[in-house]
Amino acid sequence: MSQQGLDLIFEQVLSGGLVFRDRNLLRHDYMPATLPHREEQIRRLGSVLAPALSRERVSNLFAYGKTGTGKTIVTRFVLDRLQRK
Repeated sequence: MSQQGLDLIFEQVLSGGLVFRDRNLLRHDYMPATLPHREEQIRRLGSVLAPALSRERVSNLFAYGKTGTGKTIVTRFVLDRLQRK
Protein backbone atom coordinates (compact mmCIF):
# COMPACT_ATOMS: atom_id res chain seq x y z
CA MET A 1 0.00 0.00 0.00
CA SER A 2 1.33 3.41 -0.89
CA GLN A 3 1.77 6.22 1.59
CA GLN A 4 -1.06 8.04 -0.18
CA GLY A 5 -3.43 5.10 0.38
CA LEU A 6 -2.48 4.92 4.04
CA ASP A 7 -3.00 8.67 4.46
CA LEU A 8 -6.47 8.27 2.93
CA ILE A 9 -7.38 5.64 5.53
CA PHE A 10 -6.14 7.87 8.36
CA GLU A 11 -8.10 10.84 6.99
CA GLN A 12 -11.30 8.77 6.80
CA VAL A 13 -10.96 7.74 10.43
CA LEU A 14 -10.13 11.27 11.60
CA SER A 15 -13.10 12.71 9.70
CA GLY A 16 -15.46 10.28 11.40
CA GLY A 17 -15.68 7.87 8.50
CA LEU A 18 -15.75 4.20 9.30
CA VAL A 19 -13.22 1.70 8.08
CA PHE A 20 -15.22 -1.15 9.62
CA ARG A 21 -18.99 -1.29 10.06
CA ASP A 22 -18.69 -3.42 13.19
CA ARG A 23 -15.27 -3.79 14.80
CA ASN A 24 -16.67 -6.44 17.17
CA LEU A 25 -16.60 -8.89 14.27
CA LEU A 26 -12.80 -8.78 14.48
CA ARG A 27 -12.57 -9.63 18.17
CA HIS A 28 -11.00 -12.97 19.07
CA ASP A 29 -14.03 -13.87 21.18
CA TYR A 30 -16.69 -12.99 18.58
CA MET A 31 -19.25 -15.76 18.13
CA PRO A 32 -21.62 -15.57 15.15
CA ALA A 33 -25.23 -16.67 15.57
CA THR A 34 -24.85 -19.22 12.78
CA LEU A 35 -21.98 -20.97 11.01
CA PRO A 36 -22.96 -21.39 7.37
CA HIS A 37 -21.72 -24.50 5.59
CA ARG A 38 -20.55 -26.14 8.83
CA GLU A 39 -23.73 -28.07 9.67
CA GLU A 40 -22.14 -31.50 9.25
CA GLN A 41 -19.13 -30.66 11.43
CA ILE A 42 -21.39 -29.13 14.09
CA ARG A 43 -23.64 -32.19 14.06
CA ARG A 44 -20.73 -34.63 14.35
CA LEU A 45 -19.04 -32.71 17.15
CA GLY A 46 -22.36 -32.26 18.94
CA SER A 47 -23.08 -35.97 18.81
CA VAL A 48 -19.70 -36.76 20.39
CA LEU A 49 -20.17 -34.18 23.16
CA ALA A 50 -23.91 -34.71 23.82
CA PRO A 51 -23.40 -37.41 26.49
CA ALA A 52 -21.86 -34.70 28.68
CA LEU A 53 -25.37 -33.32 29.16
CA SER A 54 -26.22 -36.38 31.24
CA ARG A 55 -22.84 -36.29 32.98
CA GLU A 56 -21.45 -39.20 31.02
CA ARG A 57 -17.88 -39.37 29.83
CA VAL A 58 -17.30 -38.22 26.30
CA SER A 59 -14.75 -39.45 23.81
CA ASN A 60 -11.51 -37.60 23.26
CA LEU A 61 -11.44 -35.38 20.21
CA PHE A 62 -8.65 -34.38 17.89
CA ALA A 63 -9.49 -31.63 15.42
CA TYR A 64 -7.07 -31.34 12.55
CA GLY A 65 -7.00 -29.65 9.19
CA LYS A 66 -5.61 -26.71 7.31
CA THR A 67 -5.29 -23.31 8.94
CA GLY A 68 -8.40 -21.16 8.69
CA THR A 69 -10.88 -23.91 7.88
CA GLY A 70 -13.08 -23.39 10.96
CA LYS A 71 -11.85 -25.94 13.52
CA THR A 72 -11.69 -23.48 16.40
CA ILE A 73 -14.93 -21.62 15.69
CA VAL A 74 -16.91 -24.86 15.22
CA THR A 75 -15.54 -26.22 18.51
CA ARG A 76 -16.26 -22.97 20.36
CA PHE A 77 -19.73 -22.80 18.77
CA VAL A 78 -20.67 -26.31 19.91
CA LEU A 79 -19.16 -25.89 23.39
CA ASP A 80 -20.98 -22.57 23.82
CA ARG A 81 -24.31 -24.22 23.00
CA LEU A 82 -23.50 -27.17 25.26
CA GLN A 83 -22.74 -24.87 28.20
CA ARG A 84 -26.05 -23.05 27.73
CA LYS A 85 -27.92 -26.35 28.26
